[in-house]
Amino acid sequence: MVMTLSLLVYSIAQRRMRTNMKKVGATIPNQINQEISNPTLRWVFQCFEGINLLQNDNEVHLDGFDELREKIIRLIGGQALNLYKIKKVA
Repeated sequence: MVMTLSLLVYSIAQRRMRTNMKKVGATIPNQINQEISNPTLRWVFQCFEGINLLQNDNEVHLDGFDELREKIIRLIGGQALNLYKIKKVA
């Protein structure tokens, strides 16, 4: 049951991202650096390897967060924008 629920969430997230990409005509680079409009969510998760959360007394900083990763978060949308503290563009 847990596996089925996990696959459902994975499928919904992938569909949502691809739909948003199609809507705005966005692409992201794949493993061989070619722009694609239908990436798998597995590849997107691999793009997020290497992000580190650095936390001082009153400051939180994401190390390794670049333009590509911000673009992907914007394409996923929803609560992901809040988690990464990205302002929604109107």
